[in-house]
Amino acid sequence: MLRDTDHKPVYEFLRTLETKGVPGGFSGYGGQSYAGAFGNSMYPFVNQYLPGAQYDYEREAGDLWRNGVIGIAMGWFERNFPEPRMHVWTGRGSDRVEVENHEAVERICNANPFYDGDTLWMGTIISWFVDGNAYWLKGQTLDGKTMQFWYVPHWQVFPRWDQDGKKFITHYDYIRDGIRTPLKPSQLVHFRNGIDPNNYRYGWSKLKTVLREVCTDNQAAGFAAAICRNMGVPGFALMPEEKDDYVEKDQRDEIKDQWREEFTGEGRGGLLVGSGRFKLEKITLTPEELTLDKIRTVPEARMCAAVGLNPQVLALTSGEKSKTFANYPEAREAALEDCLRPTQRAMAKQFRRQCPELFKPGEHFGWNYDDVPAMQGDLNAKAKRAVVMYQGGLATRNEGRAIGHLPPTKDKGEEFHVGPPVGGAEPGLANNKIGGKDE
Repeated sequence: MLRDTDHKPVYEFLRTLETKGVPGGFSGYGGQSYAGAFGNSMYPFVNQYLPGAQYDYEREAGDLWRNGVIGIAMGWFERNFPEPRMHVWTGRGSDRVEVENHEAVERICNANPFYDGDTLWMGTIISWFVDGNAYWLKGQTLDGKTMQFWYVPHWQVFPRWDQDGKKFITHYDYIRDGIRTPLKPSQLVHFRNGIDPNNYRYGWSKLKTVLREVCTDNQAAGFAAAICRNMGVPGFALMPEEKDDYVEKDQRDEIKDQWREEFTGEGRGGLLVGSGRFKLEKITLTPEELTLDKIRTVPEARMCAAVGLNPQVLALTSGEKSKTFANYPEAREAALEDCLRPTQRAMAKQFRRQCPELFKPGEHFGWNYDDVPAMQGDLNAKAKRAVVMYQGGLATRNEGRAIGHLPPTKDKGEEFHVGPPVGGAEPGLANNKIGGKDE
């Protein structure tokens, strides 16, 4: 029986079946479930290599989260993802009101008896980026009330559909220890990172487009480790000084054993004094001469780009040239605004849509960034903009307060400013008609 530890070959096998089809074998929505493939054997068992590649880089790369660069990036997300606060609100703009102690937030924060919401999100982030699909299993009562959430690895869940194409997804197969359990779509949450054109029931991992870079980084790390461990390859050749000289095998073995015992490992760098006339020839390069740091620069940068992060926020080699104490805060703010925030926004929408049992009509789910200093930008600039907008008649008092991250006020909160402007604002703009003439 296949166990969970066999996830890699099982997952690749089933996904290959789903994404490689033949004319007449597709359902109305594209692709085909593996159940049909076992019956008619109409699928070509050919891996989908990267463009221009004749080598299976996906299999060679292995579990992507085990790569050093990707692991560091996932660690950044795990540290920064919990910084903003989850919340639920109603209304829009100045009418926005937060719902205190909402059930959905409580359910996620106390995910299940064994781990909390932060741990739940950490597993979700890994699957989201390395596979493009992340799953939560709902712990529900008999009447369908959701009480718990459990992270399920992406290699254990597969969407299924009928062959006539009437339903986009009929159910999900949850495979654990070789046992298949069908689940209704309402019994889990499926987070999709974009959409996979080969089978658009799945999300799409951008990291799978840089598998060559992942393999390059893995090989470079292994090569550097081998060199540091014990040169990894022969570093020198001890040759007779004269071309006609010959050294007997016993003498060669003795010299080799002496070299290994005294000058490798902890004895590296010792002095060799020979009893014969030999010349020492160097046949490999030092780590500095191999420029291993430069070899890893391009893969680092591309893997970081695939997840939307600047290498300098991860303190990687490829970001050191542009990293200074002055621009690091800007790089971190950009990572939060351009990477973390869009990721959380997409996940929030998908969670809200797939958990209607936890929400009332008109309620919205997301994250509040007011308490995250790095995501506030220039507070002074925002405050000045709020004053100019209000004094210039472009925004009401509450709209100006919203720009400055202040709560609305009931005292003339929906009124425009009346009086002389300040800070160079144009007077009376609220009463002008765009494109019209003054009367």
